[in-house]
Amino acid sequence: MLLSNRTRRGFSLTEVIVALFIMALGIISLLTLFPLGAVQMGRALRDDRSQTTAVLADGKMRWWWQIFITDQLPGEPIQGYFPAATYTERTFAIMDGNLAAPPYTGPNLFSTLPQIPNVYTGPSYPVFCDPVGWHSYTGTKQVSLAGGSQFARSCINSLEGSATNAINFATMPDDITFSELAQPAPGDSTAADVVRQGRFNFGVVLQRPNNAQRGAVNMKVLVFDRRVPGVNAANEIQFTDASLTVGATQVRTFTAACENLRVGSWVMDGTVYSSNATYGSIRNAHFYRVLSVEKDTATGEYTIDLETPIQKPTGEPTLGVSNGTIAYVAQMYVFQELIDVFDRPQLTPTNFGVPLP
Repeated sequence: MLLSNRTRRGFSLTEVIVALFIMALGIISLLTLFPLGAVQMGRALRDDRSQTTAVLADGKMRWWWQIFITDQLPGEPIQGYFPAATYTERTFAIMDGNLAAPPYTGPNLFSTLPQIPNVYTGPSYPVFCDPVGWHSYTGTKQVSLAGGSQFARSCINSLEGSATNAINFATMPDDITFSELAQPAPGDSTAADVVRQGRFNFGVVLQRPNNAQRGAVNMKVLVFDRRVPGVNAANEIQFTDASLTVGATQVRTFTAACENLRVGSWVMDGTVYSSNATYGSIRNAHFYRVLSVEKDTATGEYTIDLETPIQKPTGEPTLGVSNGTIAYVAQMYVFQELIDVFDRPQLTPTNFGVPLP
């Protein structure tokens, strides 16, 4: 019987190349998932740290406000962590439009802002209570945003004399720097101390909605990422004039170069005018997240799109109304390392029988 010589046909070179190409595409697709996953994990971690910092800030401010502001009797000695946070606490003075407190001895940047009387039922001036920033800058940048503006930066009295206490108060407790041996880095005083990295730290914007109710204050928590304590950053906050229209989501006329402007950054309408025939008394502290940025290379002006519409001005603005639209020239602040802004429930007094002066 004759046996047929059967041979098994192998893959051709073309088929091998096609198979390798398909496999390479699959491997490349898998590899691209790793950096994307790492980026998403980093963002999720930052968001988690940001929210944790905001909750920490909320708790600390409420404790301080209750114990050392609303429950403190005039002339009563204060015990504990804030021995100087009395009724003459400088945040109150700035909110009322009257800055005259040490250690700053330079020109009064707020002299054109009239002092708001205690019986006034409208909103107070906003103030940025920022212990970390207070100890990072000197001169006008220490007491005002961007230096020279009329939006005040302040500090808790007892923290003005100690940068260490200020950083400990306004940073995450577990935000610690480690050495190469994975041991907590020693501090300046004793080997038992550790150095806080200060990557996530906070400040709060305070403003009374009703200045006659001295113990009730609206609070916004500002969380910063990689704002290094003690470093005098050149462009920490920039400010410029811009034309705003209430209800619009686009700002077209930033009139100065703002390198901090980028997608995802935050801008604040911090317009604080004194009694002005055109604009009235505006006392704004409105924050907006930037969705897009476009620069006109010919004029140097920026056009930005905002996540939320422009809010109505706070205060008693006597703005001209044209076709039902309120428009005004605002002073906008662009923050460099600000990653989140949280509107928190109002700080309120626990002892209504002891009105604040």
